[in-house]
Amino acid sequence: MQQRVPTPSASPFARFLLRNFVVYNPLFLFSAALLLAGAWLLNPPAPGQERSVPLLLKLFALVQLYEFSLLGAALLLARRRGTARDVRNLALVLAPFLLDVSFTTSSLETALLNYVDTWQGMLAVSALALGTLLPLAWAKLRLAARATGQRFRRAELLALFAGPVLVTASPLLGGFLPLFGLRTEGAFLEGVGVALLALVLARLAVSERASGPALRRLAPLVLAGVLCHANATAWANAVSTLLVSGPLLLVGGVVLPALAWPDRRARDAATPLLLPALGALALGAVDAPLFGVGSWQVGLWAASASFAFEFVRRRSLASFASLLVVAHAASGGVSLEASLDRLGQNPFEPLLLLALFGYGVWRRAHPAALAPPLLLAALRVADLVPLQHGVDAAVGAQVLGAGLLVWTHREHGRRPEAAWLRVAGVLWLVVPLVSVAYVLGPGPHDGVWAYVLSGATLALLLVLAGATRERLYAYPSLLLGLEPAVSFAPASSQGWGALVLLAAFVTVCLGVALALQRERLLAWLEAPAPTAPA
Repeated sequence: MQQRVPTPSASPFARFLLRNFVVYNPLFLFSAALLLAGAWLLNPPAPGQERSVPLLLKLFALVQLYEFSLLGAALLLARRRGTARDVRNLALVLAPFLLDVSFTTSSLETALLNYVDTWQGMLAVSALALGTLLPLAWAKLRLAARATGQRFRRAELLALFAGPVLVTASPLLGGFLPLFGLRTEGAFLEGVGVALLALVLARLAVSERASGPALRRLAPLVLAGVLCHANATAWANAVSTLLVSGPLLLVGGVVLPALAWPDRRARDAATPLLLPALGALALGAVDAPLFGVGSWQVGLWAASASFAFEFVRRRSLASFASLLVVAHAASGGVSLEASLDRLGQNPFEPLLLLALFGYGVWRRAHPAALAPPLLLAALRVADLVPLQHGVDAAVGAQVLGAGLLVWTHREHGRRPEAAWLRVAGVLWLVVPLVSVAYVLGPGPHDGVWAYVLSGATLALLLVLAGATRERLYAYPSLLLGLEPAVSFAPASSQGWGALVLLAAFVTVCLGVALALQRERLLAWLEAPAPTAPA
């Protein structure tokens, strides 16, 4: 008689949870969480507490034993069918421990360094730590790769191995460099190491010979572990963690798109500009000396290199603008505060803004991108011109008119649909300055400058009319006769009355001449237009 298999009496939802638990097997992850909880209870991550070296040695041995148990389980399951997911989970659980996620190794190194007070003793401790821990980490890395069947190239293995190397060296540098007065420099060097590792991983991840998505999955984990240890070392040495995070942000414009969205990185124009700017600001906010140079200046140099790379790659208006902003900030002072104080006081600001506008016109950028630098340049010109009584504002308005004419000719040439744009540009050039000139009248200072600038503007428009064959530019030159007319104009109401009476007589004469020439004028107006020969 056939025996019936009992079916579970739980609800469908409970069976669903049970099935997922069996399929995905989160027990490895739970075990790692339990080990971390126990390690942090025995070795709390507080920088000011004394550590017991015997306790740390026992804890270090326990963590090493746990890591090798994960490797043994992975190698055992690798020989079984249907356990590929479990092997990958074991490798992913092992990876953070290779980066000392429990902080046991770094605490042990720091405790050993506290027992020595000379650089010779620190060198001995460092050699002992590096000579013991790094071979163990390399062996674990190779065994994990073998268990998962993942074939990494030698360059990729070395890049992944650089994570444990930096994690091991971080507390050693934090204890060794302050002996030579390089406390802030040590934190900055750790940040530079993280940044260089990020660049290497990003370059390998997008390489045509990359080992699939495995490297892109491991790279953020490696960078997060190394950055965490470098920040912890800086914090323990009472140094700003911005010195560690700043260099990583400076290269983040290249690293983040390559690792996070490699398929869309060619279209990402914001990240390569935003992250380096944040990195420079992070270093500037610290305001600390780095090898005799201010951290703000170092951040600006690195940001300018990143923006220059982006400009060479894309030739974009935004990258060119970022370069100009960095150049202006660098000329403002050796600190972030000094650069902010000089903002708006540099006489070269309008030239930089006009250069940005000219580059945008050359690259045929969108008008929305061209308007801000042109408007800012006009405001800065109006603010910097050493004249008063509206002459400085008129010169700023002329900058708008000239920019509008340049953009119009670049985009539309002599096509008739751009006529209203040319009219607007001419009005912005002529009306403000000529109005101020004839309101002020000739005077010792501003009045003379207003007449000189207005006359030069009208003369340049005549030259532009001859060069472009646009009659529109010649019409404002009629205002050149306005100054002599004003000079000979009556100065009293009686004089203006006499002038009006004279105009009345002249008008009568014109009326008579029109009557006599009416038929001839009508025939001229009604004549058909000449046709082109066949």
